[in-house]
Amino acid sequence: MNKLMIATFCASAVLLAACGKNKLLAAAENYEKEACACKDGPCATAAASKFAEETKKGGVSAPTTGAEAEAYRAAVQNATQCVAKLTVPKMPMMPNMPMLPGAPPATK
Repeated sequence: MNKLMIATFCASAVLLAACGKNKLLAAAENYEKEACACKDGPCATAAASKFAEETKKGGVSAPTTGAEAEAYRAAVQNATQCVAKLTVPKMPMMPNMPMLPGAPPATK
């Protein structure tokens, strides 16, 4: 009976190890960590390029349901915001130019 319990435990441990975190979720979390640690545009662009290469690798798709899907979406969204802050130029408003039709003119 003891041998059967030990064998069951070992088999369970192997299955749990094989069923780890989705590879693209891990890549997205790494992308978020790297992109948000960047201090300049080239660093952020490199992090985005690295993540793009990882997503091109075949065999694994992004999680589509459950907690992993939500974590994947949040990590990619946060990383994208970090990259955008460093790579999208901040355009100053033109003086006395409304942003939207009907909006009041900009003031200094």
